[in-house]
Amino acid sequence: MRTTRALALVGLGAGILWTSPAAASGLSTARFGGERGTPMDVNSTSIFYNPGALGSLSGIDLFLDVNAAWRTASYERAAPPGCGTGADPAGCNVPQEVPEPADAPGANNGKASLTNLAAAPMVGAAAGGNVSESVRLAGGIAFFVPFGGQSSWNQNDDFAGNGSYAGPVDGVQRWYSIDGVLRTLYLSGAFAIGISDYVSIGISGGIAITQSQTVRARELSGNNSVDLEGRALLDASSIDPHLGAGVLVTPLGNQDLRVGVSYQAPTGFNGAKAKGLLHRYDGAGNLSGNVAGTDDIEVDFNWPDIIRLGVGWRATKNFEARLFGDFTRWSLFNDNCVVVAGIDCEINDDGSVADSVANSNDVVVNTPRRWNDAFGIRAGASYWVIPAVELQLGLGYDSNAIPDRTLGPDLLDFHDVSVALGGKFQLIDELFLSAAYTQFFYIPRNTTDTNASHTFAAPSAQPYAGGNYSQNIGVLNVYVQAAFDPFSAPPPSTPATTE
Repeated sequence: MRTTRALALVGLGAGILWTSPAAASGLSTARFGGERGTPMDVNSTSIFYNPGALGSLSGIDLFLDVNAAWRTASYERAAPPGCGTGADPAGCNVPQEVPEPADAPGANNGKASLTNLAAAPMVGAAAGGNVSESVRLAGGIAFFVPFGGQSSWNQNDDFAGNGSYAGPVDGVQRWYSIDGVLRTLYLSGAFAIGISDYVSIGISGGIAITQSQTVRARELSGNNSVDLEGRALLDASSIDPHLGAGVLVTPLGNQDLRVGVSYQAPTGFNGAKAKGLLHRYDGAGNLSGNVAGTDDIEVDFNWPDIIRLGVGWRATKNFEARLFGDFTRWSLFNDNCVVVAGIDCEINDDGSVADSVANSNDVVVNTPRRWNDAFGIRAGASYWVIPAVELQLGLGYDSNAIPDRTLGPDLLDFHDVSVALGGKFQLIDELFLSAAYTQFFYIPRNTTDTNASHTFAAPSAQPYAGGNYSQNIGVLNVYVQAAFDPFSAPPPSTPATTE
């Protein structure tokens, strides 16, 4: 068993430390820029949030940003009625549920927890300047992580060294996740044009690298039999195009009032199909590590498209207010399908393979997602104590994208309220340092009576994932920004006079 987990961790490697936990709805992790990462702020983060805003940029903007996050989460599961420890399997009428053996209480029921630290970088550069009295051109390039999540669950010490049942040491959540990372990395460029002092429009595009590396407990038919559990290690990736566009309007002809709107198309436009390997290990209770099979597979990921809208108002010399939000179409993430390479996956509503798939065995396994659209809204304010010191306050709300019926320990989501406090400091004329801390308060979820993960037909059959879920996340955002304008002409010198 330890050998199996070690193999998985080799696959995860150092990359797992460079993925923030999902802090907003679904798998959205775009917090780079802190309180200045908005669809109406003009800096290198605009390449993602609103490429149109770059059309208002004069000079050069260099941006180095890091989000460092801590996360705790828990999942507490109770056996369904009639399926308690040592119960007769014939009397357990819950699909995919196999009662724990009488000599292994706590193998599948009880509380699992995790405590993880993670970080994600963002690096960007942009430049812009006037090409005529009324036209400005700008462009930029950036690397960032807009979607992703990672988890490494704590072990169940009650089963450490258990010679009869080696699997339960990985926790009651292991049927969905033991260790895993799912993320998309963007390398993006943008181009924008500013027209007079009132409107700028822009587009962005580039490549998106999706990576999925997970290890979980698995029994061939999809149930949670402790006697027959094995392991499945998935390692897959893809490279797909991405595209975005946006507009920034400055009705007053300056930056005192800014209205931004942008659209980010789904990664790959029609979904991402990651290619890789699925390693399966025999399940015989003792998890001896015998390889049951290694398959060349493809995995479907349907990332969302996003609409953003925001307004910023510099009401006085010392005060600015901001209000912005996003609508994210997570409903595009319907099924997480693993198929034999080269096969298109079609899944019916009940989880079975559609008739259009010639050989149903080519669909190795499917995890039903059936997510909902989600939205977030944030309000922020800045107060300049002195011109070089900007204090920031932010409040936010994110809705939940994952319904009770498909919520599992592998990907968590909650309604949340966030509070941010920070500041931006001008170190010298061209150099700024910003630091902001955001605390997310998640509303716990109880899906004991509403989870339906176990009711899907094969190959979508999953163990029952009902229970109590909770989570806490705190994010420290720090960035260094260099902003200067080598293109502007210096003021004319005053000619010397002679008496």
